[in-house]
Amino acid sequence: MVDMTPVDSPYEPPVSSGPPTAAAINGPTPAVWPYYISYCLFMALMYVGCTVGGLWVFFNADFIASGDPTTEPLEMKILGGLLTGVGLPFMLFYGIAPLLPKNRVGWIVGVIGIGFGLTSACCMLAAIPLLIYWINEDTRRFFGMGKT
Repeated sequence: MVDMTPVDSPYEPPVSSGPPTAAAINGPTPAVWPYYISYCLFMALMYVGCTVGGLWVFFNADFIASGDPTTEPLEMKILGGLLTGVGLPFMLFYGIAPLLPKNRVGWIVGVIGIGFGLTSACCMLAAIPLLIYWINEDTRRFFGMGKT
């Protein structure tokens, strides 16, 4: 009589270890990935501040304008609306960017997000090295775009 393990039995399904991990699909995680997540978190929090500050300025325009005789409440409402209008979309963009699938779209969104950081002098110090490592072949391979 042949001794058969459950894996060898034709009547039992093969034993599964669960769904494959990202490392099994795309290769090892690149070294730039934790820095990218930190960058997106910092940028999202910065734009949360812009959004909240913009809403505060918008709804307290009369109070702010009363402290300066050269400032009109309409100016403060416009400023608050601009801060909120810029802050909200960027907050959502940077909050969602690290959660995107690890494919071509995720890599391109990363390049765009890093590129937005290059427009600000305070974010440029982080964005330049991040961009250099983001366009590296290891990162491209992780997103399924590089040579295998």
